[in-house]
Amino acid sequence: MIVDAKLSYYNEKIVNRCPDQKSLFSFLNKVCHKNIVLPDQPANKLVSSFNDFFVQKIEHIWKDLDEQASDLPPDLPEHDTERAITSLTSFTPVSVQDLEKILSSASGASCALDPIPTWILKNCKQELLPVNTQIVNISLTSGSFPKSIKKPLVKPLIKK
Repeated sequence: MIVDAKLSYYNEKIVNRCPDQKSLFSFLNKVCHKNIVLPDQPANKLVSSFNDFFVQKIEHIWKDLDEQASDLPPDLPEHDTERAITSLTSFTPVSVQDLEKILSSASGASCALDPIPTWILKNCKQELLPVNTQIVNISLTSGSFPKSIKKPLVKPLIKK
């Protein structure tokens, strides 16, 4: 009866008093007497240790992937993105109007890696559209995409 009473009590608490995940986790932390406390060290040292952890984790993943790739049977072709050459046999060149439609419908958000912030690109679109159109068409014609634009920027979100 005690187990059933506790089950009923906590079930009612969770169902009726935890409308979202934040309140649910808060309630569960109180019930479990769990308080998350970050290590007592300066913020820059803590950030650095988080960074080191994730860098090492990624290096470990890459190492494991390389080891797994070396275990593949020799009859399977290797995938080498540096040597892969793709060419377009035919395409319709992008027009200034096409690029203007794309730019107009694009979000105003920018990334730290963007060479030109989106708001500047949108405000100066009449001056930049002819040049950008030519860049896009040259990229499509040559079948190549500049390596400088292929760099990702990953910012992990720290959640409870």
